[in-house]
Amino acid sequence: MRPPVTVRPLDPGDALDLAAARRVLGDYLDTTAVEMLEARDEAAGSTRAEVDDFLRGIMPDVLDPVSAYAPDDCVLLIAESTSGPPGVVGCVGITPVDEAHTHPSATGSADLAVTCEMNRLYVAPSHRGGGVARALIDSSREWARSHGYRRMILDVVPYRTGAIALYRSMGFRDGAAVVDHPVCTVPLECDL
Repeated sequence: MRPPVTVRPLDPGDALDLAAARRVLGDYLDTTAVEMLEARDEAAGSTRAEVDDFLRGIMPDVLDPVSAYAPDDCVLLIAESTSGPPGVVGCVGITPVDEAHTHPSATGSADLAVTCEMNRLYVAPSHRGGGVARALIDSSREWARSHGYRRMILDVVPYRTGAIALYRSMGFRDGAAVVDHPVCTVPLECDL
């Protein structure tokens, strides 16, 4: 069964697209902040300063998705509902791996020019469990392949066990930390 969404790139010239992208990225940021602060209170959680640093790194994507995903080697894909009320119900970003933000042990260990990062995968709670995340992941891998990438990485916080299981069911495997984050993450990767 196909999920009740159409996945397509954000249209930077469309004011409604931009508003919807900012809203869904804002929802992603809010959800991430709450989850990270709750996890921080658990034994293996990050410090508040680490959470703050991580969230500050996300802010530019939320405030200005056009600039964050503007170059030809980046994209923000949005999932629009095709059943029920219309609107954007999810997103995922694809960006090249930038050597300036890589983990020190990754420099020189892989051909970063053909490696992209999947980031900001988010599905509105009202549309979870219906295949929307899978459709966004499939579309992101298709877009990355069509733009010359041969490897995709991602980092996910360890308490998002459902997301980790989904990624693994779709062919992602444990990888080396490539992107340097101020919080603990589980690095995953797949060949495209």
